[in-house]
This record gives sequence, structure tokens and C-alpha cells, in this order.
Amino acid sequence: MNLSSNLSWFLLGRSNASVCPEDCLKRGSCSHGTCLCEVQYSGASCQHVNLPYVISFGFVFHVISAVSFLQLILSIISDYQQSTKCRVKTAFRMTTSKCLYLFTGLATLSKGLYFSLMEHIPNQWSLNLESTYYPFVLASVALIVCFWAEIYMKGIQTGGSSFLLHSHVAYSSFCGVIYTLLGAKWIVTEFVDDAAKDHIHQTIECVWAGLMLIVFVFFLIFGVELFFKVRGAFATDTAHLNNHQVQCSRFGLVSQALFQLGVAALLIIDGSDSYLRDRSSVLARTVYDIVFRIMELAIALWFPCALWNWKRPEKLWLINPRQLLQQSEEGESDEHSFLVNSPGLTTSYASTETSVQASVSIGDECWICLDKDLLKGESLMIPANCKCHNPVHHCCLKKWILEKHASSSGSEKPCCAICHEPYVISVPTSSGWLLTGLTTRHWLTICGLVAALCGLFVSGQQTVDTNWPNVVKVFVLGLVIISSLLCIRILVQNVMNALRRARAAAMMIRGRLPSEEATL
Repeated sequence: MNLSSNLSWFLLGRSNASVCPEDCLKRGSCSHGTCLCEVQYSGASCQHVNLPYVISFGFVFHVISAVSFLQLILSIISDYQQSTKCRVKTAFRMTTSKCLYLFTGLATLSKGLYFSLMEHIPNQWSLNLESTYYPFVLASVALIVCFWAEIYMKGIQTGGSSFLLHSHVAYSSFCGVIYTLLGAKWIVTEFVDDAAKDHIHQTIECVWAGLMLIVFVFFLIFGVELFFKVRGAFATDTAHLNNHQVQCSRFGLVSQALFQLGVAALLIIDGSDSYLRDRSSVLARTVYDIVFRIMELAIALWFPCALWNWKRPEKLWLINPRQLLQQSEEGESDEHSFLVNSPGLTTSYASTETSVQASVSIGDECWICLDKDLLKGESLMIPANCKCHNPVHHCCLKKWILEKHASSSGSEKPCCAICHEPYVISVPTSSGWLLTGLTTRHWLTICGLVAALCGLFVSGQQTVDTNWPNVVKVFVLGLVIISSLLCIRILVQNVMNALRRARAAAMMIRGRLPSEEATL
């Protein structure tokens, strides 16, 4: 067999039969009495798998799985060695980095088993095993999104030594949905005919694509805020950027986002496989399949590469965005001392009624609610740096800033409406989660948009499988794509609006009591 024959056999699984038996089992096309098989099949009628293809990809997926599980084991051993008490409990404590190692290992293991057992298990089991890859990938990316959201909103600085503190319910619900869909697919495909199995498989792949696009949107939202704008509760105005870490984090963020977008697009194409199979050449399907597998490899390989430091996960930009900042411990402690120990500055404005009566003179009133008395246990204050010296209740000022941020771009710092001096603000880690910024209208809009996106993906897949004229199909699919982009845009706007509201609701404005202002 010459070189060209070997290349054709490796890429296309080409057979030398003189006829095309069994119509090539719908795994290729017949050309001059010879089956030109798709890249994953070979044989006279494409009845066998293409061994070089399945061995190559199966081996790489198994290697990535072994590396991920090895990182998990080394991380457990490292925690055991570093702990001084409750060593076993500390070693097996659930952390973000350990969960990512586990999910990546399980995802690549399922894909490796799919390639290894493709020829030895029933077809529906093979398809179900292939689908098992995507819930684990979705769970990994969603975990990163939730962890970044907590860092952005609350400034959590515990690195990889903690798990989700405030979004674990939402994350667990998301994982419950995707694993329920996967389990239902495994069960239902055991009791339906082959045509229904293919239809269920294509529909579930469109669902995975839709969920991946939704996760992709949130991944970009928090990724851009943390690693491009370097904003969030973890960042300070006095810190300088570590350019090397910034460039590495941005490259990692963009690469993972491109991998997610590529896999989602290829999943949508794979969901319309019955339509494209009859209208594309074997070479086009071969190129598509190889690109698809490479994208799946890339999205999985990204995790062990980004989480390379299993011993000190807090040193990784993925786990601890504070690595983007260059700030000495002395400067940080000095800033903390200034904010805590400066005379006249306070973050708690509750006081007794007698002190309020002593500090508020006649004519002093809140410029927002026009009231002199206590409001929700808070006395009047004068914000720090404010040159107009107008007293205000802390809760009134927060509500005013909150409503202002609901309609602003969120890029400017909160400042006085009269003298335009920026307020001295701190964001405590005990409040300010995203849910505080979501109103009932936000919840209804987000739920409606997610439902609309799922409906659009399903309707697009159903349109491809219909017998309508091609012109009508192109028109309908164009409307579906435009409507999906519009829904994604509105979804992003709602989430960003909620982020701004939550940030405003969490902040504490520093200031002085009016009596202390009079003595200065």
C-alpha cells in the first residue's frame, strides 16, 4: 500500500470494495462502487471503526484524564501534609480546584471510553457515553463562573482552599438539571426505536449547546470585569497591575471563551447532522469531525494547564485574581490601618437616641428624606471628602446610589451630587451577593430569556429536520439566529444591571457624625 493509500485510509477510512454494500451503512458515500467512509469508520461497508482515529483521540483523552486525576491526588496529599490537625478531613475537603480536577478527569475519561469502546458496545450506549462529556464540562465552567462572581461581588481571598459560599444552591440546582437530563437520556434511549434515539440525541446536543452559550455569556461577563477591567471587591485603587499575570490571564480567558463558543457552534451543527449529511461531502464531514474533536480536546486540556499549581492553588490567576495586583503587604496593612483607625471615620452609624439629639442641631436634616430623626437605627452622617457638608442617612444615601446605578453605565465612581467629590467606600465580605441586585422584574426577564433561548434552539433544530424548501429554512434559521443574539444581548444587560445594583447595595459609605464635623 503506497503513501497516498495510507493517507486516504487514515483520513477517510477508504475501502477497496468493488461495490457499495448496504449503502455504506449511512457512514459515508459511494463513489464509483467504493465506499468513502467518514473519518471514524472503515471497511468495505464502513462497518468497522477507523483504528488510527479512535486510538489517537482516545489515547489523548485518557492522558488528560490521568493528568487531572493525578493533580487531584497530589492536591489531596499536599493538603494532608500542610494541615496540623484533622488532617484527613482537611485533605478531602471540597475546594474549587479539587472539583475542577475531578470534573475534568471524569469528562475526559468518558470521552476516552467513548473512543475505546465505540466498536464493542451498542450504538445508543456509545452516543450516551459521548454526551456524558458535556455535563461535566458545563459543571466545570459554571463552577468557575460562580467562584468568579463571589470574588467580584464579595472580594473572597481564600484562593483554592474554599468552595462556593453563597452560590452553592444555584450551582447545585444547575448541576441537578444537567445531570437529570443526562440520566433521562440514558434511560429513555433504552425503550425507544432507533429513529427516536437519533432524534433524542440531536435534541439533547442542542440543549447542551444552548446551556454552553448561556454559561459562555456569564463566563465572559465576569472574566472581562475581573481580568480586563480589573474591577471588583478584591481590587483597590492603590494597587498596581502585574503585567505578566494580566496578559496570561487574558490569554487564558479568551482562549477558553473561544473553545466554548466553537464547541457550542459545532454542537448545533451536529444536532442538524441528518440535514447536513445528505448535503455535504465526506471530506467536509471529515474536516468537521476532526475540528470538533480538537476543540473538545482544547476545552478539556485548558483546565489542567490553567490549574498547574496543585500545591499552591491560591497562586493561580484562575483561582485568585488578586495575583493580578502588585501590592506590598506593608502598603496593604497601611491602607487597612488608615481605613479602620482614622479619627472620625466610621462604618456603623447606629447610635443611641441621646447621642443623635446631641449631634443633630436645629435645621440639620437628611437632604434625601428631609428627616432629622433616626432612620432604621442610623443617625445622620456627613460623607467623607464631601465639601458641601450636607448631612444624610447612610441608608438613604445607599438607596440613592443604588437607584442611580440602576440606570447608569456603572463605570463612574459614586460621588456627591452637589460637589461631585467621590465617596470613600468599602465593600464588606459579609454582604452584596448578586441576588441582592435582582429585582422581580430581573428574575422574570432572565427566566423568560433563558426559556426563549432554549425554545429558539429547539425550533432551529426542528426547522432543519423539516421538508420545507431551502429558502424558507434559511429565512427561518436567520430569524432564529437574530432572535437568539437579541435575547443574549438583553440577558447580558440584565445581568450587568444586577451586578451594579448588588455592588451598590453591598457598599458602606464612610463619613463623620455632624457633631464631629463641627469640631474640625
